[in-house]
Amino acid sequence: MVGAKPLIIVVDLDDDISDVLGISVVRGEEEVLKAALKYSEERPEDADLNAIFSGLSLYRKLKARGLDPDIAIVGGHRRDIVEAQVKIKERVKGLIENYNPEPELYIVGDGLDEVMVAEILSDIAPIAAVKRIVVEQHASIEASYALLLKYFRKASSEPRFSKYTLGVPGLILAIIALLSLFNLLLEALKIAILILGLALLVRGFGLETLIVSAFKSMIGDLREMPYMKLASLAIFLIFVAGGGLITYYSYSSWGLREAVISFLGLGVPIALLGAALYVLIDRVLRELVRGDIGVLSSIAIMVVMVFVASAFHSLGVNLDKSLEGGAVSLTEGLLQSMLYSRFIPNIVVGAALAGLLELLLRVLRS
Repeated sequence: MVGAKPLIIVVDLDDDISDVLGISVVRGEEEVLKAALKYSEERPEDADLNAIFSGLSLYRKLKARGLDPDIAIVGGHRRDIVEAQVKIKERVKGLIENYNPEPELYIVGDGLDEVMVAEILSDIAPIAAVKRIVVEQHASIEASYALLLKYFRKASSEPRFSKYTLGVPGLILAIIALLSLFNLLLEALKIAILILGLALLVRGFGLETLIVSAFKSMIGDLREMPYMKLASLAIFLIFVAGGGLITYYSYSSWGLREAVISFLGLGVPIALLGAALYVLIDRVLRELVRGDIGVLSSIAIMVVMVFVASAFHSLGVNLDKSLEGGAVSLTEGLLQSMLYSRFIPNIVVGAALAGLLELLLRVLRS
């Protein structure tokens, strides 16, 4: 873009700069230099310091080329990476609102997360360049230990890392130690693997924000209508536990085949019916009391759960018949049952009815 002013943004995603300076945005060459010097006194080995000086170096190079650059350090949020990106976008918007024409952004960061911020800034101003700072280290054993210690301290002190580096391993060790006291070491290892797998699943698919939002919503509902919420939650947990116990009893008494049949034909349907009752008590009744037409959406969810529960029950019954006599394997019986039971038709009918209810809701709202 011809005539666009270069604006160098030094990104501090976890907002360490505010811990030292008390502010999250520093603008101008002199102010950034002062911030760098003060930061170097407090945290001389921090990677953010290298990013700041790299930004200043880039500023002087652009100035030497006859351009008229500007520079700023922009912090995000210490605990929440999503909130950090939102805040950085808002703060950069505030920086460039008085530019005419809009500037070109030069993004400087000390890691992959910071560089990724360029993607969310690209819709408010053009990105001219992205620079990732990699700090060089000596190859000695002492330097390697010092580097590992530094990263361990960072991982154990910053909340967005410590919940995985300390929280999850701590929970696993506590469960193993507790169950070992009752001679249940094998069960403890199974539970530990389950917790580790769930933690990896949540982190890998970025489900943290969704889980936190759902938890906050549940707390809000408890404050508003605590008795209905607690009753629906208790019923749901009882049904889920019942389905799990039936499956476990079948496995311990008759083996894997019967456990699969019980899981598909009884465990899953019972859990889904519990979920349907949860929706009925927690949402449908509450929305009916309020006179909210959004109750149709809740009813649609409940209809889907009931039909899916019926589909799994049909699948389990058909699988039980297919495996009689041992003529087919478990996999073959499962495939045959999916084709010849009412598993697929029930799901299709449930989805169709839910779709009709959602369509009716849109018509009423329009």
